[in-house]
This record gives sequence, structure tokens and C-alpha cells, in this order.
Amino acid sequence: MTSKRPTLTKRQQEVLALLVQGNTMIEVAAILKLTPRTVAFHKYRIMSALEISSNAELIRYAIKRRIVQRLHDQKWTTETLDEGNELLRQITENIQEVFFVVDHKNYRVLYVSPSYEKIWGQTCESLLKDPTAWIEAIIPEDRERVSVALGNQQRTGEFNEEFRIVRPDKSIRWIHDRVFPIRNARGEVYRLVGIALDITARRRAEIALEEAYGKLERRVQERTQRLQKTQKELFNLSRHLIRAQEEERRRIALELHDQLGQDLALLSIEIEQLNHKAPQFQAKQLQKLTTLATKIASQVQTLSHRLHPSTLTHLGLVAASRSLCHEVSESSEIHIDFSHSDVSRSIPQEVSTCLFRVLQESLTNVVKHSGAKTAQVELAGSPSEIQLQILDAGVGFDPESTGSRGGLGLVSMRERLSLLGGELLIESRPSGNTSIKACVPLNSSASPTEHPTEVQEA
Repeated sequence: MTSKRPTLTKRQQEVLALLVQGNTMIEVAAILKLTPRTVAFHKYRIMSALEISSNAELIRYAIKRRIVQRLHDQKWTTETLDEGNELLRQITENIQEVFFVVDHKNYRVLYVSPSYEKIWGQTCESLLKDPTAWIEAIIPEDRERVSVALGNQQRTGEFNEEFRIVRPDKSIRWIHDRVFPIRNARGEVYRLVGIALDITARRRAEIALEEAYGKLERRVQERTQRLQKTQKELFNLSRHLIRAQEEERRRIALELHDQLGQDLALLSIEIEQLNHKAPQFQAKQLQKLTTLATKIASQVQTLSHRLHPSTLTHLGLVAASRSLCHEVSESSEIHIDFSHSDVSRSIPQEVSTCLFRVLQESLTNVVKHSGAKTAQVELAGSPSEIQLQILDAGVGFDPESTGSRGGLGLVSMRERLSLLGGELLIESRPSGNTSIKACVPLNSSASPTEHPTEVQEA
């Protein structure tokens, strides 16, 4: 049989360790704050329990059982914990945030740092006595939301909310409160540790930024509305000016054709009659006058046709475009090949006029600037739009250059097309071919915000 190992109490171990270290019973009593008689009693119980009769055997037992070392280690651990607790106390008492510990079971506040008094304007003792004191300071608009979050905290142990509180001096503070759970060895939540930050300055800055952004947004909207109104007015003005221009062209063309043209015709007749009655020596001069009057009449007719071709009004876009290509070919050394497909006769007058002016301006640029010997013009229709394309094998140009050929003419073409919701696509490069394509939608109303003109380099 093995003998049962004697057990010493913690106090008996402390007495034994101090005696073994050479302290007298009076010194041991002073260290442990006991009476010498109590120390003597503990020594008697120790020696009886260990069946030891001398101090030498007592020392050997203490060394063998490492009682002195264990007590030293316990003392070191205790001192370390004390230092850690002191460090934690100094940290929590000096940080600006509120640090607190709560018993999860009964929601009793175990600790709250002094910053609570600074932020909440209430004493720490009031919170220790009434754990709900901090909730009563929350403004009514935020209290319900915080209450719901606290209900969830009972299940999860977590809490993360921003809310406003009213201090005793009626000032309002923004708080960011975050709580996380502490679990025991069994994984059960038994403590809640949290930090509450005063975020008033940050929230005020955010609110000020939001207000400034709102003001800026309203100013942008006001400016945008004014810009849209101005743009709409310019759109209507441009359309009105183009209509007025076309009307004036038509009026001048009619006057040239009906009045000046008729007057020149009568002048030619009168000269012809004089030629029959005049002497022989005047006949040659009268013949020259007849030729000059005929030439002027022809030029007036051409000018009238260019200002407002009657063919466009009476026969339509295809006939007017074909006639224009023929006239340009006759008056220049450029062969122009005209083709068309699926172009309806019932094209709105504004669309026909717009595309005819684009063709007129484009052929003028081909004659003046391209140096081409041939060109192609194609009209193509569909239920949704009409396309006009002009191709020339000339010297080309840089569409991005403001000094490119026909600068103002291109601007005029873009403006006309944009008023009808159309677009102008230019593909060209120096020493290369040039392609100008104009597209106009049918049965579509343009708006002043639409500027679909596009320029690309080939």
C-alpha cells in the first residue's frame, strides 16, 4: 500500500516557505499579518501532517516539493496582473472615448471610464446605480432604433449604432457606440465590453458638407434649367432664321424670275425690233446688245434657280438633286455620277430643303477645293430616314482643322441637320478621298439638346 500524500493549505504553504527562507516566527507573523501564536500553530499542524520532528526535515521537504518556487511564481504572477490592471486603469481613465464593462446576465455596469462624465454630462456613479441612465439621454427620434438594436444585443452580444444624446445643458452630441461580447471557457457570453465615441465634430462636418452639396446641386439644376431654356430659345431662333432665309431666297428668286427676267426678255425683244429698223451700221452693235441681254437673262435665271429651285418645290428632292448635279457638271470639268434608291415623293419640305442645301454646299466645296475629276452623289431612303452621300477622289482635308475647306459651309450644314435631328459624318484625310454623309430621320421632332453631328478621320 502507498501512503496518502499529505495536503497543506495555502496559508500553511506560505508559512512553510517563509520559515524555510530563514525567517523567524515573529517575522513570518509580521509579513503575513498574523500573530506569533497563530504562526506557531500553523507550524505545529504542518509538522504533524508531514510527520516531521525537526527543522532540517522541514527544509528538505520544502525543497523537495518546490514550495518556495511555486509561491515565488505565484507572487510574480500576482505582481504582473497588478501591473496590467494598473496599466489598463490608466489607459481607460485617460482616453477621450468612454470605455465600459457590463455584466451580460443582469446588465449591471461593472465599470465605466471617467470620459462618460465629460461626454454625457452625468456622473459615473449615476450610471453604476442606474444602467439605463445613458439611454434616457438619447433623443426621441433615435431612441426607438437604439432600443431595437439593444434587443438584438441580448441575443448576439453585439451593438453598433450612431445616435444623438441631450446633455443636461441642452446641447446635443452625436455618439458612436460599439459593444462586443466576452465569452467564458464554455463559449458563453458573460461580459459586454464597449467603447462610445463622441463623433459630433465629424457629423457636423458631414451635415455641413451635405448642405453644401445640396446647395451646389440646386445651383447646378438652376443653371442647367437656364441653359436648357437658352438653348431652346437659340434652337427656335436658328430654325426661325433658316426658315426666314429660305423664304427670303424664295421671294428674291421669284422677283428675279418674274420681274427682272421678264424685263430682260422685253429688253431683248425691243433690241431685236430696233435691229430690224436700224441702219446697217448700227445692226452689229444691236446684235451685241441682244447677245448681252440674253446672257444676263440666263445668268439671272441661274441665280434665281440657285436661290430657290422651283424643281425642288414642284418635282421633289430627287429631280432637284439630279438637276443640280447636271448643272455643276456642265459648269465645271467634274463628272458627277448621281444615283438614288427608295426615296419617297412625300418628303417634308424642310427635309428636302435641308438635304438639297447640304448637297449644294458639298458640290461647291468639291469644285473649289478638291481638285477631283469625278464625284458620286447617292440618295437612299428608308421608312425611318433619308441618307445623302457625296464622294470625291480629290486631295482631301483635315476635318479637325478650323481652316479646312468650306469651314462656314460645314457649320451651316451641321446646324441645318441638327435642327431636324439629323447628323453629319465627314471622313477625310489630306491626300485622300473625302466622304460626306448626311442623315435625316423622318417623322421625328428634334430637340435643342440634340447635337448628333460627328466628324471622323478615315
